[in-house]
Amino acid sequence: MKRKILALILAMLVFCASAYAAAKLDTQLIDNAKQALSLISYGEYKKAIKQLAFSKNAPTASELSEFASTSLSDLGYVTVQTDVAVAYRLDSGWRVAVPIEEPTYDSVQTLVLRSKDGQSFDAYKAMSWYEVESEAASADKVIWQEAYEPGELYLAKDD
Repeated sequence: MKRKILALILAMLVFCASAYAAAKLDTQLIDNAKQALSLISYGEYKKAIKQLAFSKNAPTASELSEFASTSLSDLGYVTVQTDVAVAYRLDSGWRVAVPIEEPTYDSVQTLVLRSKDGQSFDAYKAMSWYEVESEAASADKVIWQEAYEPGELYLAKDD
């Protein structure tokens, strides 16, 4: 009886430890995603792939180029922003989302990268900023980097 209880306790500890480990996000992934988006906008696909350091199934430069031209087609017409980004955890793991321009409207194209383990990327796709905000609103955990807050620009006196 004691062995069964001990085995059950150990199993629960292992489960809790693995859940805790999966819950952590290496925040460097957010910076890597922002830098990769900038590289993609310049056509530096090989450097972007290296920056993203996929754990497996990394795209080729031609696949990333095709993705950018079809799913992030606005890249050629906007100044790419690298301030606003959000990471959020869903059942399938973490998602890191970087809008290609300042998200002043719902349909801003957004690069979204998935990380099942919180340590490296394993998939990518494009979504609208509205879809990202909707997913982030229902996420277990959300990490904003420079959350977009529309407002008036004003100058403050520097003492």
